[in-house]
Amino acid sequence: MPALVFEVFEDEGGGYYAQARAGSHDLFTQAETLDELRRNLDEVSQLYLATLIDETGQPMPEGIEYSMVFTGRIRTPA
Repeated sequence: MPALVFEVFEDEGGGYYAQARAGSHDLFTQAETLDELRRNLDEVSQLYLATLIDETGQPMPEGIEYSMVFTGRIRTPA
């Protein structure tokens, strides 16, 4: 099963953005909340899987795993 590691950054203007390098592909997404970011990462990961299938002609793996590595400060509620 392929695995991705996304670096997550807190945007100075609010919200978060994430990026990962997977082979020759750069993957990006952004969101206002961490919950929304996780949903977006699910979508980006599935789109990446579909791209791999198109490029390689290989059958679709069971799924894809990803993890998030936070870079910089994350605001926490008081």
